[in-house]
Amino acid sequence: MISKVEFLPGDGTEIILDVAYIGEGVALDEHGDCAYCHGDPCNESGQPDIKIAGFYARNPKAPTCPNCFGKPT
Repeated sequence: MISKVEFLPGDGTEIILDVAYIGEGVALDEHGDCAYCHGDPCNESGQPDIKIAGFYARNPKAPTCPNCFGKPT
């Protein structure tokens, strides 16, 4: 079951994530990937339509995803 969960990435924004479950303190999607970056914690793919792209647009010096902190998910 997918739930809508409010996530505060720490930059003053509020994001709604589609979360299937929480694993090791990380919100995960239905595929077991991070619900915020979907396995791309540094936005290397540059896809503008994923939520992590907006985070990096607002925070260009951020080191990694604020949900999974770059841990493999």
